[in-house]
Amino acid sequence: MILFLDIDGVLNSVESIERARREGRDDDFLLAGARFPGAGLPDPKCVANLNTLLQHLPEDCEIVLISDWRCLYKLEQINALFEYIGIGRNVSWMAPPGPKAKILRSILSEHVRELGYIILDNEELGLECQIQTDERFGLSEGNAHAAIRIAMKSGRGELS
Repeated sequence: MILFLDIDGVLNSVESIERARREGRDDDFLLAGARFPGAGLPDPKCVANLNTLLQHLPEDCEIVLISDWRCLYKLEQINALFEYIGIGRNVSWMAPPGPKAKILRSILSEHVRELGYIILDNEELGLECQIQTDERFGLSEGNAHAAIRIAMKSGRGELS
């Protein structure tokens, strides 16, 4: 199983960024040698919903970052951020730069399709197994449960 994960509009949202700015939490901060945007940090509700999904995915599920953040940060910096904000797993690898839909089409060979996959992105990519989030709110409980249903349907999900 592979989980293709975006960040902006999935783990953070317009709502969470505006709330952080109102609360004065918009200062950048350093972590693992990288400067992260304080207001753009993932929303705890979205992180909780992602962790709910991850509990239902196999332990060997690969997380592939498809976010534009893959062009700004190194893999170890993203994983340090995931640990800092409480995401229960690490990113396995980052998709190459370029248009997401085109890159995903090239990655989704028959072999990958056989493994099973889920795409979490707020941008409509026109691909199967995508859960499109609403950028205003990020990854909702409903989105997480829809992704769990995809995993279960593929035979790769786990009951917990």
